[in-house]
Amino acid sequence: MVHLMFELLLFISFCLLHIYVVITNWKWSFGLIVLYMGHRLTTVRSRLIIAGKAVLITGCDTGFGFHIAKRLDDMGFTVYAGVLNENSDGAEALRSRKSQNLHVIKLDVTKEEDVNKSLEYVTSNNKADLWAVVNNAGINMPGDVELATVDQYKKCAEVNLYGPIRVIRAFLPLIRRSKGRIVNVSSVMGRYSSPNQSMYHVTKHGIETMTDSLRMENFDEEDPE
Repeated sequence: MVHLMFELLLFISFCLLHIYVVITNWKWSFGLIVLYMGHRLTTVRSRLIIAGKAVLITGCDTGFGFHIAKRLDDMGFTVYAGVLNENSDGAEALRSRKSQNLHVIKLDVTKEEDVNKSLEYVTSNNKADLWAVVNNAGINMPGDVELATVDQYKKCAEVNLYGPIRVIRAFLPLIRRSKGRIVNVSSVMGRYSSPNQSMYHVTKHGIETMTDSLRMENFDEEDPE
């Protein structure tokens, strides 16, 4: 919060000063922009030290999870890419990168056994501390409320809501120790409803409210490193 307030005040100050100098001298204006951009680049780079940090991601067979795993691997993070199917195209593509920092692990978030085995695997790697968890795994099951079965609601919730809760409960002690973060992937559909999507809406709204409670319970106002 302190960092954000400082950045906001600094930006406002630069804007006011810019308005003044642009009227008097365009060279001063250009120099001011360069100075501000230099400040931004140096502060952003200095905020995060990647070395020694690990990230666990769920749902890496396809989509966002797959691309997040590749991106973080390229940045230098130790990545634990959780996949539903160890033989999926996505899992094979991640392995084909032959990166020593990228670990493809079986992680079905609906199974307590998979979550516990993943925890054991992560804690056995002493080269990097778990700094973040990205709860990305999710499914969508369209259907009218009148026609959808309770079992369909439960199946959707097992992945989208109870899955992240299982992962959070297992890995939260490691995240707290590293002063890291938990990223729960939600959706605009967690806030705005539409026909035929109630199963998805319910789970995404649930993950958002749970995330708010988690934030208030575990993290203070200071930004983690």
